[in-house]
Amino acid sequence: MDEILRIFQYDFWEGGLSAEDRARLAPILSGGLGVFAPLMPDGSPGVDHVSDPEDIAEGIVLGVVNHAAGLRGVYNLAGPANFRYRELIEKLAADLGVPWGSAPVKGIESYELSTERARRVLDYDPRYPIERIAKVKFFFS
Repeated sequence: MDEILRIFQYDFWEGGLSAEDRARLAPILSGGLGVFAPLMPDGSPGVDHVSDPEDIAEGIVLGVVNHAAGLRGVYNLAGPANFRYRELIEKLAADLGVPWGSAPVKGIESYELSTERARRVLDYDPRYPIERIAKVKFFFS
């Protein structure tokens, strides 16, 4: 779980930031002082799709249980929805009472996954959104 949540930390993205953005953000976010929302190189919001390990485990079990139906298929197992970093980070920072920042990051690309086929064929129903993963980690660790 800790590995998943590194995506909220400034240090994870620092290498892709401009020198100006590093100078501006490092003093307030580096070393876990705050949380970071990466932007696309053009400045638009980054979109990602992170999965809770419990949802993935359930999807694997459903693949075994529904083996005949799922045979020869490829299925995306992911969380219930894609998310935009900025929206999530603003709320997470407010909940935690820590600063947050954002900046364009070189070399990243947004992506969105569809779990429709896994839902239809395997009866996959992911339950845990990224907000739950973040709250469990930051509030109960």
